[in-house]
Amino acid sequence: MAKIRTDDKKTIVPATRLFTDRESPKKTFKDRLAITNETDYNIIFYYGVGGIGKTSLQKHLKEAHLDRDKDAIYSWVDFYIAKNRSTHKALRLLSQNFQVKEKISFTAFDIAYSIYWSKAFPEQDLSKAKLPFIEEGNLLSGVVGLFEDTSAVSVGLSLISYAADKIKQFSFDLKLQEQLKALEQLEADAIEDKLPYFFNKDINKYKENNPEKKVVIFLDTYEALWMDKRTDANALSQDEWIRDSLISESKNILFVICGREKLRWSEETPAWEEKDTRGIAELDQHRVGYLSKKDMRYFLDSCDINEVAIQDEIVASAKGIPFYLDLCVDIYYEIKSKKEIPTPEDFLNVKQEKIFERFMRYLDKDEHKTLYALAHARYFDEEIFELLVQKFSPAHCISDLDAINRFSFITQDGDEYYIDGLMRESLLKAQSDTQNIRAYEFLCEYYNKCLINLDIIHHPQESVEVLNEAVYSHLQLYELGVHESLEKFRKTIFIFLKAYALNSTKFSLHIITIFENLASLYISLGSYASAFDIYEQSSAIKERHLGLKHPSTVNSYTNLAILSCYRGNIRNALSIAKKCLDKDSDLYQKILSLSQ
Repeated sequence: MAKIRTDDKKTIVPATRLFTDRESPKKTFKDRLAITNETDYNIIFYYGVGGIGKTSLQKHLKEAHLDRDKDAIYSWVDFYIAKNRSTHKALRLLSQNFQVKEKISFTAFDIAYSIYWSKAFPEQDLSKAKLPFIEEGNLLSGVVGLFEDTSAVSVGLSLISYAADKIKQFSFDLKLQEQLKALEQLEADAIEDKLPYFFNKDINKYKENNPEKKVVIFLDTYEALWMDKRTDANALSQDEWIRDSLISESKNILFVICGREKLRWSEETPAWEEKDTRGIAELDQHRVGYLSKKDMRYFLDSCDINEVAIQDEIVASAKGIPFYLDLCVDIYYEIKSKKEIPTPEDFLNVKQEKIFERFMRYLDKDEHKTLYALAHARYFDEEIFELLVQKFSPAHCISDLDAINRFSFITQDGDEYYIDGLMRESLLKAQSDTQNIRAYEFLCEYYNKCLINLDIIHHPQESVEVLNEAVYSHLQLYELGVHESLEKFRKTIFIFLKAYALNSTKFSLHIITIFENLASLYISLGSYASAFDIYEQSSAIKERHLGLKHPSTVNSYTNLAILSCYRGNIRNALSIAKKCLDKDSDLYQKILSLSQ
């Protein structure tokens, strides 16, 4: 997003979003695009350090090579935004972008997604006002009126029948109908795993009817899929749905992925990087290098920083990384905003790690406090901004949001604002543990209140987002040595669990799964007692609503039995095992042997 400098009203496009002349990555894309319809699997992975300009590279490739090509279509999703990291949300965005931009019909996926939604959020009505994935002009927009004010449960079969009768341009074969009908028997998580299949069915149908079209899918900030939870164990599993479902089922599509580290797919499947007779591998990993001096001077000229001596010092300080180049430009304009004249000495012998300190030197104390406070939130909207500045920078008020947004390292997505990852890291490191603890405690309290006040039954999607941010804030406190906060959070969660236990008419497997994900967090932290309490509640709730033999109920009781073993309570583990486990299963036999 362009920033407006208030001193001269000049529009400045940040270097991290300005593509300069990088011939090698551009050539790689052109070459791979040309063979898209001749190659089964076609993936480019651009990688490089944070702030190197990978996002701007994607934008350039779209504008310079796809928007001008009548035979090229594309869609995109950015995993930097936390809510985009789930399978169903990412695919929803990809299909939406294709539908809005290219008018591609996603009939099979829309139906599969509707069935998923009915299972994940059974208390929602199937109406345009309440379903966030309804777009004008698609299948659901046309059929949704038939089900106004009706529960979304079991509408899948009606949608399938409607599509088979009405959507003449879609080859709705019997096999596909049966596959969609089979989803009715699955739980939400299992349906979500199958969504890539139906997404690809629609894409493949489009390509059959338009064989000349080149289809491109962009995935940005790939490393965010492992946000806060990268381990050796999940290095190859966290993106499994992309690698083994979305891409493996998508032939003749070019995937352009950007991230910080090289992909490790070939460790599990060497064929990804094995070259064919043409010398082409399915996966081409391409490092995005630093900006050249020529590139940086070109950018500085575009910012009206023309003094050669100042350019020399900025180029020497930034060392080719756009993020640091942006900060130098911010420094230049902060100096000018104070009615002073920038000089080469302002940038003389500044090492990269010191550029942040130099930048902060030109801000006032209230701006310091505001940026320091905002850095603790993974994103902020007007409400969070106002609360944080009132607490930690009272001289600022909500009207100053535009003033803070002037910086190159802040981007906006709808009503949400994000601080660049490198800048957030610098802002957090610049603060003491005491400062960080105070801020995270404040956010934990805020999210706890949000959860208590939210109608989690009727607003599950909003509740998921709040819960995710609450878990993140509490985990940060835990890592700073404040463990009692997580215990208090557990009590907040139990308010919901008990409400479910007492309510025999309302049930959402999706919400219960969120609580069990929190239990997994406790297990990773070694807090087995807290995890046990959550699984004990969720198992009882599932048994009441789904039955003892339901796979999801059995899975919860299995985790409960394992946790009982961890805690040394073998008698309880055996009692649980006898209740729900197959006596021939390895786990049952192991628990039985431990009890003897």
